[in-house]
Amino acid sequence: MTLPILSWCTGKEFMSISWWGDVTQSNKEQKIAENKHWKPARIQLFRQIRAALEKHAIEHWIDSGTLLGAWRDKGMIPHDSDTDIAIPGQQMHQAAEQALRQELPHLGFKHASYSGKLEVYDPHSPEVPWGENGDTWHLVSCDIDLYIRREDGWQQQYFNFGIENNRIPHELIFPLGQVEFEGEVCPAPRQTEAYLTLVYGYLGEDAVFDSTSNTFVRPVV
Repeated sequence: MTLPILSWCTGKEFMSISWWGDVTQSNKEQKIAENKHWKPARIQLFRQIRAALEKHAIEHWIDSGTLLGAWRDKGMIPHDSDTDIAIPGQQMHQAAEQALRQELPHLGFKHASYSGKLEVYDPHSPEVPWGENGDTWHLVSCDIDLYIRREDGWQQQYFNFGIENNRIPHELIFPLGQVEFEGEVCPAPRQTEAYLTLVYGYLGEDAVFDSTSNTFVRPVV
């Protein structure tokens, strides 16, 4: 599937600061303003999902941009458009879906073609099409990401940007630690900074996406 990735080196104004290439230096402030509007609903959804997972004793940790924002500033990255929660193992992931469907029947549920994730979303929020396989995402959503343990570490079931090639050592994740996110103490990988560095590369707020290495790097001055 072809994704709308922008080259990070085609000029400062076009440097992508997101995996998807949808947020660049030139439209960053516009995206921040848009996300500020949707943030309360996104955080409410996130808290509902977390409460349901806790009620059913589903092991999980906050992940991806949600974890990065928590590590940096204890909150959501201003230009981030959703939240992310990781679940270890296929069986636990299936149990998570069952628990969420049971506890939150008013929400929408959708499996993506490009990963093992489950998108949980507010069905009243706008649906945004993208890609070439008829995929969509919603403006108020949370990704429930699937991780599978391999012989050489944990692998996120996400088949873009080289993420599927990452192997995260068990000891970076377990036993789980904690991190604050939007006023709520959430489970997180034990060695959060090392975990994030392995996934993202450079973790500074000025990071831009390098589509050659599929990592985030310092911007070229």
